[in-house]
Amino acid sequence: FMSPAGPMGLYWDELDETQQQDLKDLRASGDVRLQFQAFSTDWDRIDKFRNFEDVVIFPAAGNIAMVERVGNISEANCMIKVTSSGSMHSHANHGGGGGSAGIALKLVATKNLKSGDRLKLNIPSNASPSENKVLAEELERCGQPLPSFLEVFLRSPVGNDEL
Repeated sequence: FMSPAGPMGLYWDELDETQQQDLKDLRASGDVRLQFQAFSTDWDRIDKFRNFEDVVIFPAAGNIAMVERVGNISEANCMIKVTSSGSMHSHANHGGGGGSAGIALKLVATKNLKSGDRLKLNIPSNASPSENKVLAEELERCGQPLPSFLEVFLRSPVGNDEL
């Protein structure tokens, strides 16, 4: 099964030591909870965290997911800083029983940038050419802006045999 969202995920093994430690610290302080609700829990929210190796962050707001990932620190010109969104404490203070992950991702320049410079993230790409093609086609179908590094996949002959 392939999803257009797959290439946008930030997987635990791709995060650097600082990002991994930031997530561990946020978890220890109660700012990160992985909410689960189901019939089996009588629809009560429970924290179903098991281990960090299973963590995938999907940047749901903004355009961080669309920044080109180069993985090579010498080639990269930006990084992601993982911080608390404050939502867990706010939710608990207003009668909530806990919520989902309360993190914010901040894109931070690691080099001086000029207007028009292409952003290159220090996280490696986790996507195969076929997955990037699916993402590019879905963005185009929905009329969303297509990052320049994905344009090549619209013209690419990558086919179902590579899926």
